[in-house]
Amino acid sequence: MTLFSRFSFHHRIFILIGLFAILSIGVMWFIIRPMYETRVTEERTTVVQQVQHFAVRSVDEKVEQWINIAHFLAWNVQSRPQEVSAHIRQQIAFDSSLIQVIVSSPAFSDEFTATNSAHPNFVYNPPSDAWIVSPRDSSISILWEANPASDLQVIGIQKQFRLNNQPMTLTIYANSSGLLHLLTTLPIGESFAVRIGGDRGVLYSNIPFALSVSPESWQHLTVMQDVIVSGTEWKLYFSKFSTIPMYLVIGIPKSVIVRPVQDLMVYSASIVAVLTLVVVLFGWHFSQQLSQPVVLLVQDVERLKSLDFSKPITEPHIRELASIAQTIESMRTVLERYQRINVEKIIMEEWKNKFFLSHSEDCISITGSDDTFTFMNDRFIRVKDELQKVMPVLNKHDLLSHPNIGRTKESSRTEQSGPYTVSFFQQEITVAFPDSGTEYFRLHDVAISRGDEHLGSLLVLHDLTTERMIDAMKTEMMNFIVHELRNPLNSIMGFASFIMDEPEMAANERTEYIRIIQESSRTMNHLVNRFLDVQRLESHSVEYHREPADLVGIAKNVCNSQQPQLLAKSLQLNFSAEENIPNTTVAPDLMREAFLNLVSNAIKYGNEHRSIDVEMKLNEGNILFIITDHGYGISAVDQEKLFSKFFRVTSNKKSATELGTGLGLAHVKQVMNHHNGEVILESNERIGCRFTLSIPIV
Repeated sequence: MTLFSRFSFHHRIFILIGLFAILSIGVMWFIIRPMYETRVTEERTTVVQQVQHFAVRSVDEKVEQWINIAHFLAWNVQSRPQEVSAHIRQQIAFDSSLIQVIVSSPAFSDEFTATNSAHPNFVYNPPSDAWIVSPRDSSISILWEANPASDLQVIGIQKQFRLNNQPMTLTIYANSSGLLHLLTTLPIGESFAVRIGGDRGVLYSNIPFALSVSPESWQHLTVMQDVIVSGTEWKLYFSKFSTIPMYLVIGIPKSVIVRPVQDLMVYSASIVAVLTLVVVLFGWHFSQQLSQPVVLLVQDVERLKSLDFSKPITEPHIRELASIAQTIESMRTVLERYQRINVEKIIMEEWKNKFFLSHSEDCISITGSDDTFTFMNDRFIRVKDELQKVMPVLNKHDLLSHPNIGRTKESSRTEQSGPYTVSFFQQEITVAFPDSGTEYFRLHDVAISRGDEHLGSLLVLHDLTTERMIDAMKTEMMNFIVHELRNPLNSIMGFASFIMDEPEMAANERTEYIRIIQESSRTMNHLVNRFLDVQRLESHSVEYHREPADLVGIAKNVCNSQQPQLLAKSLQLNFSAEENIPNTTVAPDLMREAFLNLVSNAIKYGNEHRSIDVEMKLNEGNILFIITDHGYGISAVDQEKLFSKFFRVTSNKKSATELGTGLGLAHVKQVMNHHNGEVILESNERIGCRFTLSIPIV
């Protein structure tokens, strides 16, 4: 249908008419003609067989008549010999086909001969072996051949009988030219051939090829046979005479038999061709009248397709198309009005889409059908520029086959959306930048094609570097936790062994060892509980009891509990709280742990001889817990990952030397999330770190 749709309307009409004409002629020639040939052949065969049967029967009747004359004359010779001459001459006069009658006997030297006056000079003495006994009467012998002395065709009939116990022979010669003319001028058309023959040879034949006929082949009354001679197929019809031991063969070329069929096919094909020509001429005129306004209408619609709505639609003179043109004109008018209104909006939408892609956190690019980049956001350009320091990156293939890119975890799938095939490819890649180290990405490659035509693709590089770093930190922290658990565990095992191995140990020494075991157990328990607290809050697997609580009192108690640590580093903690801060419904234990984490971190991550400020305020329905440590501070890079589990600040050497689990601030973050609050961090050289907990009043 796609190939057919490429042609114009009038071309389609001509193609359909031509195909119909070819189909019609093909049906007539390959379906109707063989059927008609078969029927005509059967009908013509029946006619030929009937004519042949009539001719053979006519010959047999005439020969039978002459045989009866021979019997009659022989009877007269036997019963009334004195009247034989008169009877014979009377019979010759009555039957003009009789040429001569001879009565003879080997017992007598003379014979009686009576000759038809029309043939006074007839003399014929055939050899004795030319006579053939009649198949119906053994007393009758017959011959049929041409008389060499004249142009006559002669049939001879001999009757053997006895007179006074003497053998007698009655011979009749009859003119058979009429019979031969009858057999050679049968009413079955002009193009046929005849052969008359028997055991003694061929009497007559105009068949243009040798024909071997055995007696067995004409034992039946009528036999039909097909032969091919020199590329011509012949129909042969065999028939034998009942009175004469001879046969009649009629041969007709098959082309003559089926000639009416061929004439009819030629006539029918001519009619089809003439009708096709008439229809083509009419169709050409009609299609021109119909296609011209259609072409004009299509041209107008093509302008609409190219967003040209300025020119009106030409109204065709055909009434059916006029209504369509009016509908399209109405659409054009509306589209022209909307075009004027929406051009700026469309431009703005396109700009907005590109703006969103340009400011996405992912690296995004779009390629054309040749896989060259037609759009790249700033982050993708950064990746491309870094890789181009090694080798040019001109298209998607150059990017994916770049030697600085390693690929793992590849997967793909394909979806069909109407005529379009959408292929999804996903893989994780490692990019080794020449100047900035190694980064990790998840590549999403979405390619669109239509059939074998590639239309373009969308490339999205999602940054996995942070996740990989966190995974590495998790591994490091787990190793750290194992290490931290191992130290107190070794202490417990070691001192327990001392106690068991030294039963006479002094009491004060035993007490000191037990105290160390107890302290190591508390350290292990604290580390495990802190990790479990973070996990519980993240998974929401534990419902913490909530009740109205005085956050100011909880904060004061936490600050007071840290006095030994403050004194150990010569630190001063300044606590202040606004008046009339109300109680709020919280989980008191979680809030106490959050405050304690921040206060203990403020003590730990800073130099000696400094002050720590703790404030509590009201702010728009929230209670603020603000702690400023005037300590080491945290870099902007580390601030982005500070609240991740197991993350520890390594950019500051002093902070890195402090022992910690990397779970404290992650726990504070989860506590705030549990109370629908938030954690805010400020950090600079002047204030160190300032953490603000905003807790909604409930």
